[in-house]
Amino acid sequence: MVWWAERKQCDEACRIYDKFDVKEDRIFQSVNVMFNFGEALEDPYDIRALLKSGVNIFNVDRTILDDKLFKKIMTAIADSCLLSEKYPEPLEVWRPVTIAVTMSIKKPANIEREVDLIILKDVSKEEDVFDFKELNKDWNLPILIWISKYHFEYIINDLIQVSDGIILDHTYVCEKYCNEIIQLCKKKRKSVFCLKPEIWEDNTAYKGSKRKLFVIASEIVNVGADGIVVNGSTQTITYQTEITRDIVAALRLAEDGLNSEKEFEKMRKQIEPPQMTPMTVAIAATHAALRCRAAAIMILTCTGKTAHLVSCCAPACHVLAITKYETVAKQMHLYRKVIPLLYQGDRASNWQKECRKRVLFGTKLGVETGLFREGAKLVVLAPAAEGAGYCDRVQIVTVPSRCEE
Repeated sequence: MVWWAERKQCDEACRIYDKFDVKEDRIFQSVNVMFNFGEALEDPYDIRALLKSGVNIFNVDRTILDDKLFKKIMTAIADSCLLSEKYPEPLEVWRPVTIAVTMSIKKPANIEREVDLIILKDVSKEEDVFDFKELNKDWNLPILIWISKYHFEYIINDLIQVSDGIILDHTYVCEKYCNEIIQLCKKKRKSVFCLKPEIWEDNTAYKGSKRKLFVIASEIVNVGADGIVVNGSTQTITYQTEITRDIVAALRLAEDGLNSEKEFEKMRKQIEPPQMTPMTVAIAATHAALRCRAAAIMILTCTGKTAHLVSCCAPACHVLAITKYETVAKQMHLYRKVIPLLYQGDRASNWQKECRKRVLFGTKLGVETGLFREGAKLVVLAPAAEGAGYCDRVQIVTVPSRCEE
């Protein structure tokens, strides 16, 4: 979720950039944006400018940047999160910022406790991943595998199976092979992030580049990718934020052009019964949201797994995933159409009251941000009892004119 000022603003003293001509003052992202540092951005204002432009995952490539630069970037990211006191957002809502670290499987790097996601390069077989997990049991973080060259199909199958998703580098892999890998990931319900290097090439002539950028965005959306990787460059931060905003806007427009019913039917045909109960509930909730024209699907989750399953079911609307755990909220940026929200309210006396408080929290936020209006339909997924293990209750509710506890 990104907030943009309706008027052009520029505070040169603090380097806060809000230069983008849009009619709306906020955009709700469906496809996540991962920013891959090309150099050490040490200024927290630059980091905040990227966050306000649509970046929700920062990736530090330890195969390129050394320990000293890594620490500088981590410090800048931490300091950028403190700037909200000086430059408040339109709503006082905690925004999860996911930090990923890329390393070679041949030379693992040390990981700071602030890291939420690991990306592995130079993986050639599934045993490499098993050995890495065995040596780093204490981390217990999602692992994505960076695919930058051709592998036999059975090897790709194995790598997808043992990981939480992939980063698909289109630089050295042909489009036909990329599409096959993405379809394999979708069948196994694993996250896919696409790296399209031509984004920067196409935007060299900035004013004439928007059409090509929309074509790239349409390709990303049509294959069902969960995110896009944007490589940082040596260009000015103003230029990088402008391109990032153009990417987010192009992705939003491409998403608007999708036929939701066709996408859902295509997904449903790929799923063979019988399915486990959590997946069945996710399909039912997605179908219910499609049929009642729901403005959003709201999920009360502890682990983020239900949000992952619903994301895999080609929902026609956004998914508000409400959790009390900061790490879970950050890791839900791996899933398409999921907007993670951190609930920090006091615990209610029983589970039914607690569910109501969390639903009202999400409803109030949705109304205030303009995601939906009073009278809109919402599909709510929640465990029927605390500790149930998964969301087994589906409700269709109407947004009230006033959200009171």
